[in-house]
Amino acid sequence: PAIGCVTAVTDARNLSARKLPDRLEFQNTATTYRLFKGEQCAEYTFEIKRAEWCGLAASRQPARPPN
Repeated sequence: PAIGCVTAVTDARNLSARKLPDRLEFQNTATTYRLFKGEQCAEYTFEIKRAEWCGLAASRQPARPPN
């Protein structure tokens, strides 16, 4: 079976980790709040659907030179 969706979860405080899904054009779909080592923190959930990923990949293909 094909993968229909890719999900990434990052700590909101980690700017470097948040940049990657943004750069790959994932959509921010949720923010959840959790306790981590006794501290309240936010986690961002990013997703990209297969159709979106395939569309992005196709649009980034280099143009073929004319024959």
